[in-house]
Amino acid sequence: MIARIHHSLAQLDTHQGQHEAALDHIRQALDLFRRLGMRQEQAEAEALLRQLGAQP
Repeated sequence: MIARIHHSLAQLDTHQGQHEAALDHIRQALDLFRRLGMRQEQAEAEALLRQLGAQP
């Protein structure tokens, strides 16, 4: 699923210090998780977004 790929890419970007790329991917993932009603994944994406210093 595309949303999960974006989430994984955000995690990878975070580990590689690519802050802006991570934010872009996690925001895309979060949008898709919300649209699909995937609450657990949405919560995980929101947590990563907060970890990156942004508001969900």
